[in-house]
Amino acid sequence: MKIRTDFVTNSSSSSFTAIIKIEMKDGTKIEWEGRSSDGEGDDEYYELSVLKSPKTLAKAKDIDELISMLNRTVLDDCGGGGRYVQVGDQFENELAGYEMSDISRISISGNEDNYEIYHRKYTYDLKSGRYYGIELGGEFEKNGGSGGDLRFDIQDCDVEYKDAEEDPINLKESSNNIEDLLKSLKDLLQNYENEEENAEEGK
Repeated sequence: MKIRTDFVTNSSSSSFTAIIKIEMKDGTKIEWEGRSSDGEGDDEYYELSVLKSPKTLAKAKDIDELISMLNRTVLDDCGGGGRYVQVGDQFENELAGYEMSDISRISISGNEDNYEIYHRKYTYDLKSGRYYGIELGGEFEKNGGSGGDLRFDIQDCDVEYKDAEEDPINLKESSNNIEDLLKSLKDLLQNYENEEENAEEGK
C-alpha cells in the first residue's frame, strides 16, 4: 500500500459528483449527493468543492454541530461567486434522531464522470479511529474546465491506489453512457470497500 501525504486536488473533467455518507451502527446509511458540470448541462451546481474531511466531521461534539459543519463543507463556485451548499431538511431530519456515538463511519467520495476513470473515497471509522481511502485511476491534466474538487487534507490518511488499467471496466464501451460508467465505478469501489471491511473485522 502506498501512503499519500499531500492534499487532495483535482483536475479538468467536465462533470463531478460529490457524495457524503454517514453510516450508523444500526446499519442505517444517510447520504447526500451533489453533481456539478462547470456550468454545462442540467446539473444543479456549477463547480463543487468539498472542504472538510470525514475525520474533521467526526470531531463534532454532537449532531447539531455535525449538521452545522456539513452545511459549511461543500462550496459551489456558482460561476464566480461561491456559496455553501446546504445538505437539506431530509438529510438533517434523518440525522436528528441519532447521537454522535451512534455513528460508525463517515465517508466522502469524489467521482469524475469522463471517458477516463478517476474515483476517490475517504472514510473515517469512528470506532477504530482509522482514516483510510482508495483512489482508482489517476488525475486528469490540470488545464481545462473542472467539474469539482475534493479540497481537504489527507496527510494522515492511508490511501490505497488502484490502476484503472488493471480493473475490469471497459471504458471504451462504458464511456458512451455516463450513467453506466458511474455505476461501474460505484460497483467496483463497493467491492474494494467490502474487502476492506472484511479485513478490518477479521483483525
